[in-house]
Amino acid sequence: MVATTALALDVTAQPAETYVVEPLVKRCQDGDQQAFRELFQKYHGWVQGTVYHMVPTPADLDDVVQNVFLEVYRSIHRFEGRSRFSTWLTRLAINVALGHRRKWRFWQKTDDVLTAESKSGSGAVEALRPPSPDDALMDRRNRDRVRALVQKLSPKKRSVFVLSEIQGLQAPEIAEMLEIPSATVRTRLFHARRDFEKMAREDAVLGPQVRPSAEGTWRNT
Repeated sequence: MVATTALALDVTAQPAETYVVEPLVKRCQDGDQQAFRELFQKYHGWVQGTVYHMVPTPADLDDVVQNVFLEVYRSIHRFEGRSRFSTWLTRLAINVALGHRRKWRFWQKTDDVLTAESKSGSGAVEALRPPSPDDALMDRRNRDRVRALVQKLSPKKRSVFVLSEIQGLQAPEIAEMLEIPSATVRTRLFHARRDFEKMAREDAVLGPQVRPSAEGTWRNT
């Protein structure tokens, strides 16, 4: 099971308002394996889009998505309809992604130390790094660079940035998912957009493509 810390979102703490539990979720709660396969197909794309910019490297994406649905399988019986299922699922996905990232950073630091202490290249432990986009097309390079910059945002800023700029959600929806006030969402999003735009302007790939935005976020030229 993926470890969580105080930074992780509490997927069991849900708003008081009650929603109707959709039949597919209810079937999963009753142990219907076919229903769970249908749930996976229905929400796989959403989960993948949510965690893509939160995992350390694209190679981690499939593992994290699988871990999200493993956690869903283990805990769906605790879902009581006090929020929309998609809201509950998004909180859980963010928890898993952040937990995976913390573990990855720990092992990357360990690998860096071992590499520095190695006396010969043959025995060196190579630290995990995102793949080079040198031979990729420009759109792929842009996507890789956007992803790399999003990774540099703090977890709180990254969560609202991904849900707003990548998933296209509005502040009230994000507030419900993260269980924070809408005003807090807007504040974090403002700072996240500002930080991202600053990094994008200084980036060798994205810099020439960025033009000023009155909203405080980047836009392609």
